[in-house]
Amino acid sequence: MDRELVGKARRHLLEWEQSGVDEQLTRLNVIPLNGRLALDYLLYAEALPRRNDGRISDQLLKRYEHAEQGGWWCSGMDLLTGEPDTWGCFKPDRPRLDADKRKPIKYEHPPKVPTGLFALRVPPHIWQRIADRHNLGIQESDIDRTRPDFGFWPWLLAHPEIPLCITEGAKKAGALLTAGFAAVALPGINSGYRTPKDEEGNRTGRSRLLPQLKKLAGDREILIAFDSDAKPATVKAVEAAIRKLGYLLQQAGCRVKVLGWPPEDGKGVDDLIARQGQPHFERIYHQALPLDIWKAQSWTKLSYSPNVALNCRYLPDLAIPETARLVGIKSPKGTGKP
Repeated sequence: MDRELVGKARRHLLEWEQSGVDEQLTRLNVIPLNGRLALDYLLYAEALPRRNDGRISDQLLKRYEHAEQGGWWCSGMDLLTGEPDTWGCFKPDRPRLDADKRKPIKYEHPPKVPTGLFALRVPPHIWQRIADRHNLGIQESDIDRTRPDFGFWPWLLAHPEIPLCITEGAKKAGALLTAGFAAVALPGINSGYRTPKDEEGNRTGRSRLLPQLKKLAGDREILIAFDSDAKPATVKAVEAAIRKLGYLLQQAGCRVKVLGWPPEDGKGVDDLIARQGQPHFERIYHQALPLDIWKAQSWTKLSYSPNVALNCRYLPDLAIPETARLVGIKSPKGTGKP
C-alpha cells in the first residue's frame, strides 16, 4: 500500500472512529480504494451497458471517473449465502453532483444491482459484548474461524430472543454494534422492502421485505432507529417509511418498536451516541415505543416547532401578531380554545 493510500486509510479510520465505531470492526468492513479498483467494486453488474468487446461503455466510465480519485468501500456479509457480500457502498473523496448539478452524491452503490443490507462483520470481542448484554454464552461450536464474521450472524439467527436494531447507513450500524446492540443497516429509509414494478415504473404487486431482512425477521423484537430531523418534509418521509417497514415486519411476525430522540441530541444514532454518551442512548433504547403507539402519537404530533409553548390549565389571551396569516393552536379539550 503506497503512502497516499495509507494516509487515506487513516482518514477513513478516523471518520468511523468519530462515529463511535470500534477500530477492529471498521478494519473488517472498510477498505480504501484508489484508481480503477474503485470501478471494479462498483461496476460489476451484467446489465450495465457495454461495448462489443465487453468493456463498460465510455459514457458510464465518464459518469464514474470521480471514483478513481479514491474513497472508502464498505460491505458486510450476504445473509442469504453466508459469503462476503459483493454489494456495498462507496464514499468517494470527491463526489459527483446529482442530475441537477446542485447536490453532491455522498454515497455510491453498484448500479443495476438489487439493493442489499449492511450486515457487518463482527469481531469476537464485539460479539461477546452483545452476548453478555443478553446473558447468553458463545459455545466453541458457534465459532467458525473460516468465516469473515467468525460465525456471528448464524449465531444471531439462531437466537431470536436477541432484539435487532435497523438503522440507515453502515456507520450507524457499526456504532450500534460497538455499543453492544445487534444491528443491521439499510442504504436508505425506503430500502427495507421491494415493490415489483413493470418497465414503465407502474406497481405490479405488493411490497415485500428485503430477502436478507426477512431472514432476520420472525419471532424477534425489531427496533427501528432512523435519523431524527427537524425539517417537516424529512420528518414526513421518515415517518412514512417507518410505517411501511414496520407493517411489513409485523406481517413477518416481528414485535416492532421505534426509537425517537430530539434532533438537537444528534441527527443519526451514531451522532447521538458520540455526543450524548452510551448511557443516554440506553435510556432512549429502553423507552422505544411499540409501533402502534408510535403511530398514534405521530398522527397527533405537530409538524412545526411551536412559537409559544404553555403549561397551564386554561389558555390565556394570546398575543397573535396582526400580520399572521395562519395560526394553529393545539391543546386538549376543556382548555378554552377560541
